[in-house]
Amino acid sequence: MTAAEHFAQGRAHAERGELTEAFLHLERSVQLSPENAEACKLLARLSLAVNEVRAFQCWCHEAARIDPRDPEPHLMMAAVFEEKNRQVEAAEARQRAAALTARV
Repeated sequence: MTAAEHFAQGRAHAERGELTEAFLHLERSVQLSPENAEACKLLARLSLAVNEVRAFQCWCHEAARIDPRDPEPHLMMAAVFEEKNRQVEAAEARQRAAALTARV
């Protein structure tokens, strides 16, 4: 299977709530195509869904590294920080996202 096929399979499994299979396919997609920011963001969302906050943060950071112009990973982290009452980190993440959005 190609990276794109694994990504499509991972997304389909995620939509059906089949998280174990989704993780397997998405992680394989990233292994085959390490510059897939969309796969990293989906892995971040799935990690959060299973309460793996550290993995969520790692995947957000990886997505931001791959596509430094994308504000979405920063917005995702800001929302989680706000939920956890970590206002300073939430504000920093929102500022990074706003700076990126202003450049678009």
